Amino acid sequence: MSTLVNLLNDARKGSYEFMPLTEEEVFARIQEGKSRILMAEDSGEIVGSVTYNDGYWGEEIRWLTVCDRADRELVENTLVTEAEKLVHGQSVFTSLDSESPKINEWVEKGYRPEGGLYQMIAKLKRIRPVPTVPEGIVLRSMKPYEAQKVVETTNEVFG
Repeated sequence: MSTLVNLLNDARKGSYEFMPLTEEEVFARIQEGKSRILMAEDSGEIVGSVTYNDGYWGEEIRWLTVCDRADRELVENTLVTEAEKLVHGQSVFTSLDSESPKINEWVEKGYRPEGGLYQMIAKLKRIRPVPTVPEGIVLRSMKPYEAQKVVETTNEVFG
């Protein structure tokens, strides 16, 4: 855990309003169970990590961190590729500070700025598996006469 926290804090140094993470904070995020955390190791030593999260704003690569080493870029690209395999939809995003030096590295990975330079999205071109539908459930397109009911229900839910 201490190695992961050190990697995360090293990667985030210099970011806007940087506040170092503690082991307790990282452990709490892990315990939420909403993220998939992938680790890269070399000879039993943790050298990097990436986290995939399917949250409120969509599918996200929440953190990517690799220690300073000769093959850092290779390890980062491998971790991102593995995280992208977890994506269910057609795109995934990551968030960066607007003046982050990492922006160009993410562009080289296939991401592009969207909505400013804080969010970078990659369109995934590979074929996605068809999701399984529970027995008794039928998926269909909305019928024209149902549109008003969807609008009313949405307005009721969101006030």
